[in-house]
Amino acid sequence: MNTDIQTYLEFQYSTSRGAETYGYPIMRLIDSHYQGKAYKSMGGGYDVHGTNLGHWLQDIIKENDLLLQAFAIDLLKYIKKENEIPYGLNFPRDFFKRDERNRIIITNYAKIKRAILEKTWTLDGACGESCMKDIARIVGIEIKDQYQRAKRKGQTDKYLGSNVYLTPKNTYRKLCEKAGVKLHV
Repeated sequence: MNTDIQTYLEFQYSTSRGAETYGYPIMRLIDSHYQGKAYKSMGGGYDVHGTNLGHWLQDIIKENDLLLQAFAIDLLKYIKKENEIPYGLNFPRDFFKRDERNRIIITNYAKIKRAILEKTWTLDGACGESCMKDIARIVGIEIKDQYQRAKRKGQTDKYLGSNVYLTPKNTYRKLCEKAGVKLHV
């Protein structure tokens, strides 16, 4: 189990040369800290970046038991405060009651916590990169994009990747200290 969250996410762009997908844009997310683990998605638009980010975030939360517990605690605090589930976080079908306007009614917080700890949730990164960054912020993970400034007029800044680190005060740090796990941050 890798307890250290601080990493650098590199995004690489290429074009498919496959017979059925020739010309489709491909984006790979490569996590430098987790032995170069890579995530790949094809398509266009904002959903490609968010999809890779969602898969990466879901994997690191589900692989780390302490981070999973922190996610359950912080998510319940968020739900009680905002009275809504973050956009992009999905639970099994018929998990919540709905009112006449098809809005979700949250009634059983223990059921939500159990579903999180049993890992029956998923992250839908296709809703966008900002939604995945919001969910990461709930658990205390900050994702900051890094750009290279354009040198000439008319050019655009080049996106290099994202730095990932823990915020100073969060539940995950407290759980690691309580369990005696040293974070190298």
